[in-house]
Amino acid sequence: MEFKKCLPQYVSNNSKHSLQYGLLFLVGFWIGYDCLDDFEELASDSLIGEMFGEVPTPKSFGNFLRAFTPENIKKLREFLAQQSLSYRRQLKLKDSIAFNIDSTDHEHHGDLIEGLEFNYKGKWCLDSLEVFDDEGFCYDFDLRPGATFSSQGSVEMMRGILEHRPLLPTTLGDNFRADSAFCFEEFITMTIAKHLRGTITAHDNMNWSKQVQFITNWKPWVYTEKELKKALDRGVVLPQIEVGYYMYTPGWAPTIKLPVVIKKTFVPYERLSRKQKAQLAQEKKNPKLGLWKNYAVLSLMGLYPKTPQEIIEYHNSRANMENMIREEKIAFDLTHFPCKPMTANHAYALLGLVAHNFFRLMSLTDNKVRPQFAKALRYRFIHLPGRIVYREHKIFLKIPQTHLQEVQTWLERWAANSDPPLSVA
Repeated sequence: MEFKKCLPQYVSNNSKHSLQYGLLFLVGFWIGYDCLDDFEELASDSLIGEMFGEVPTPKSFGNFLRAFTPENIKKLREFLAQQSLSYRRQLKLKDSIAFNIDSTDHEHHGDLIEGLEFNYKGKWCLDSLEVFDDEGFCYDFDLRPGATFSSQGSVEMMRGILEHRPLLPTTLGDNFRADSAFCFEEFITMTIAKHLRGTITAHDNMNWSKQVQFITNWKPWVYTEKELKKALDRGVVLPQIEVGYYMYTPGWAPTIKLPVVIKKTFVPYERLSRKQKAQLAQEKKNPKLGLWKNYAVLSLMGLYPKTPQEIIEYHNSRANMENMIREEKIAFDLTHFPCKPMTANHAYALLGLVAHNFFRLMSLTDNKVRPQFAKALRYRFIHLPGRIVYREHKIFLKIPQTHLQEVQTWLERWAANSDPPLSVA
């Protein structure tokens, strides 16, 4: 019912209401459709026919997307956050959430889609700003013109998400990770005001690179026994890494000090690029000695109880955000959009991410330690060889015994995570 409230008050010529369109869109994303024309295949699916009756045409699906208003978009964005929080409660995940915020481009090759612009990489594209958590649930997605700066609207987006969060003790709190585009005053002050603890890739407008030479508290990187054994088995020499820090005083807040953790990695001569070798030669340095490559992280979680190395390791988990962006683009084809109006394409992406969140719930229900992505889930739970059978005035879905066991196991785990637990009998 909450999902229905986000959809436009739309009735098509074939008497299909907005909820039927919305659910059919989710079905299409779960099956793996990547354009509106693919929905013609649903018309020949006997199970879909029994559930929804006659399936609308691709043109009708496009008209439904164009019926979305900015108010519908706003409600659907809020629904994403509520859906993710609800699924976390259902899975009984930890109360503290680690938010990852980033932007990405959606490259196109036409001219008619609203908002297409050249970005700083020279791509003709749309742009989006989005937030995922550490479990892969999406909380918000904003589709924007292609030349929009990465962090534009990020402060308002995070505030909107946190409005749906129950208040947590300040000793617990939520965490976040962000790249250097979000290293600016308004975003940092917002995270402090909302008791968010996390890390941001340091931008060199802080002049951190000039501070490296004055750091004296360097400590060698400590590899785990597992990493050492793996490197030994493969005959690989682990890189020489050192970690240090200094206290940064922002110009806009001279009374506070924030730790900036520096990770420097030694790059030997044989691994230097041609450009790096030329740069060393220009600086009249011996390139055969190699060089140190530096990377900085602004810590908004202090230096205790985490060590500088643990702060870098925590920030490195931001790579999971790239996996989620890759998942939405490849598994749900949100690289491209089907309509001309920006609101229609925004609605299409949001419906795809609602479908993604449900898939993520399935994946974590099946295996919390190693959740699978959409491609594997489709083969295991969606694309099952089966057929509809009519017998004794009843309808049966027949599938092979091996697939039945797989689905039955998943249903039992789903029921166990429900509150109160459900019966699968």
